[in-house]
Formats: sequence, C-alpha cells, structure tokens
Amino acid sequence: MSTQYYEKSRQTPPRPPKNESNNRTLWLIGGGVAAAVVVFVMLVFGLLLLIAVLPDRIPSGVSIAGIDVGGKTINDATAALSQNLPAQMLLLTDDARNWTISPADIGISINVPTTMQSAQDAAPNSSVTPAYQVDLTAAQQGFVALSEQINVDAVPGQDGRSMDVPVMLDRLRVDVTGEVADG
Repeated sequence: MSTQYYEKSRQTPPRPPKNESNNRTLWLIGGGVAAAVVVFVMLVFGLLLLIAVLPDRIPSGVSIAGIDVGGKTINDATAALSQNLPAQMLLLTDDARNWTISPADIGISINVPTTMQSAQDAAPNSSVTPAYQVDLTAAQQGFVALSEQINVDAVPGQDGRSMDVPVMLDRLRVDVTGEVADG
C-alpha cells in the first residue's frame, strides 16, 4: 500500500493543454509585420539609391538659344548645345563703319556650367539665354588687333576715331552677357 501511494505522489500533475493556435497566430502576425517593415525599409533605401544614381535632367520643353535640351541629362544637353549652336557674330560700329566679329575673337565664350544650371532651374517649356564668360587677356589682345583697323588719325578738317580699349574691357568685365545680348 505504501508503494502505491508513493507512486501516485510521484506522478506529476497533468499540464494544461497548450494553445498552439494562439502561439502560431502570434508568430505569423509578428513575422508578417517584421517582413513588411523590412520590405518598406528596402523600398525606401532603393528609392533613395535610385534618386542618387539617376542623372539630373533638364525640365521638358526647355531650350537654350533655340536648341531643345528639355528632358536631357546635363552631359547630353551640353553636347547638343556645342554641336548645334549657330555661329554667333557681333557687330561693332562707330556710327560710320561696321565690323563683324566672332565672340571668340575677343575672348568671349559660353559659360556652360552656369547656362546648364539656368536650364535645370528653368520652368518647363521656357527659353534660356546662354550665360557668357570673358577672358579679359584674350579680349584685350582682340581689341588691340581690331583697333588697328578701327582707329583713324585726326587730320585737318577730319575728326579722328579710336577704340577705347580699357572702356571696352570694363564693359565686358561688368556684364559680358548683356554686352553679347546687345550684339
């Protein structure tokens, strides 16, 4: 008798039944939320990476000096500008005579980075005027060479004419784009 009592007392009480469906549901919900968070983070990271990798484009319909550069990358727009820009000429006059010169003859060229930045900042379907830059040393050399043709010595009964090279250089230094726009 004592043996039976001992064996009965050694028996562990029965465990309550596990609620496996509740545990499984919690794991599924937790796993689904974790997966959704991971996918969301990956999408955001991918979008940021895509934005960083894709080249900047000029808004659609933008043109520079009549050349359509809208929707192009900066490199493509620069190439289109350099290949298609018509040769521009400047007209110098002294009221009686005219001289036609290329802007390059007096050190003037398009400031491509500034022009491209203006195109990027432009509203869609707008026209951008090129920005210019000047090499004042080349401009001085060009004006001195032109002055040989332009300058006329004064003689009795006739006024002389001469190009004021420092004034011309100062005008280009102050507003080269405006001077080129004036032609």
